[in-house]
Amino acid sequence: MPLSPTPSINHRDLEKLQNALVFCSKTVGEAFFSAMTEALASAVSVRWVLLCTLHPLHENKVRTIAVWDNGPGENFEYDLEFTPCANVINDSTCGYREGITELFPRDNLLVDMGAESYVGAPLRSTSGEVLGLLAVLDDSPMKRVEAIIEIVEIFAARAGAELERSAAASVNERLGKIVEDSVSEVYVFDPDTFNFLLVNRGARTNLGYTMEELRQLTPWDLKPEFSREQFIEMVEPLRNANPPHYSFETVHMRKDGTLYNVAVQLQYIGGSESVFYASITDVTERQKKDDQLKLLVNELNHRVKNTLAIVQSLSHQTFSGDGPRESQLQTFRDRLSALAAAHNLLTQGAWEQTSLAAVAEKTIGATCSLADRVRMSGPPIQLSPKTAVTLAMALHELSTNAVKYGALSTDGGQVDMQWSLMRDSTNAIEIVWRESGGPRISGPPSRKGFGMRMIELSLGQEFGCDVVMSFRPEGLECTINGTLPAHGRPQ
Repeated sequence: MPLSPTPSINHRDLEKLQNALVFCSKTVGEAFFSAMTEALASAVSVRWVLLCTLHPLHENKVRTIAVWDNGPGENFEYDLEFTPCANVINDSTCGYREGITELFPRDNLLVDMGAESYVGAPLRSTSGEVLGLLAVLDDSPMKRVEAIIEIVEIFAARAGAELERSAAASVNERLGKIVEDSVSEVYVFDPDTFNFLLVNRGARTNLGYTMEELRQLTPWDLKPEFSREQFIEMVEPLRNANPPHYSFETVHMRKDGTLYNVAVQLQYIGGSESVFYASITDVTERQKKDDQLKLLVNELNHRVKNTLAIVQSLSHQTFSGDGPRESQLQTFRDRLSALAAAHNLLTQGAWEQTSLAAVAEKTIGATCSLADRVRMSGPPIQLSPKTAVTLAMALHELSTNAVKYGALSTDGGQVDMQWSLMRDSTNAIEIVWRESGGPRISGPPSRKGFGMRMIELSLGQEFGCDVVMSFRPEGLECTINGTLPAHGRPQ
């Protein structure tokens, strides 16, 4: 729209102004401000033009973003106190035909420049907020200061608009980069066609699509759980902010057809640029961990129940017979210690597997102080948690019996514990506990105690065989010829 002359601006001024504005319009961004100071200096025939913005940290300072001093100048910042610019920042256009340094003697910048005249106008945003100032100065008096004021105000309005636009563009550019680099997947889609308008790098990489391909797709193309009608019905209430957003979990389908679990935060952003905005997190790993945690909790529950059943059986068998109470308590404590030692060993291996040798060493070492008189030999074999606990409890009974009544009750007695895998087999196992050098045995006991029954029953069930207890004159011999459970194997 062409400019019209005013009482202050004659046709010659108007022609210069229009030429200057045309010159400025050829540039954008930061280059615009430098071009504008040059054009303004030419339009009003002054030596200096300062285009300033408010200092971001100091409220009583401004800093230049473009300087003209008979040519492009270096940017700088300065204090507003005692300057005519302070009046401009307070939203007042100022014009001084001459004698500016006499009017503002404490303005060192004006004094150093040797300025004589000054006109300044505030830069305003569209809401009226002051963003900075535009000032023209000369080293001689300004003859037509009213016309210059009007011209400076026109340039200041144009500069304020460009400054606001540049700031918004800069913010949008930074926000765009943040969205593009976000670890969350970001999707923006059209509220009418539902085609994707923007999908950030993380989402594109995970999906395997290019942005050009995604512009032809819609959310239900990625979400096989939804039909077109179902998805539109779900998001329609968001247009009225009722609810303000949705949070839900679903699956996304990649270009290659594979699926991954996602958590979705979806909202509608209204206004002139209305869009649907979705922030999405790939929760595949989280759900794997949740599933693993559930599995671990269930396994822990199972093991706790098994352990409590063992403790209940131990307590019943230990305290059901006759005998001194203190002796029964000590026996019970010892059996619990053996159970605890087995659990500690399994915990070190994360309750996966543990070696037969380690179970034997820990159990016998925890039962008696004569473990050096128990000789152990055999190949490396891994035991499952259940088999390890069963064997530990049986070895505790055997070593306790040896200390009280058998080979380890005398100075010269000893125990040989050997295990081996049967030839040409990976799970047929033989375990032999053989005592010698202890008190001579006249035959099997008249009755079997809990320890003996537990050895025969528990080991027999675990290894699928009969446990042979031989009461030889030279010492007890316990033999297991069975099958190593499927989850126990040679190392």
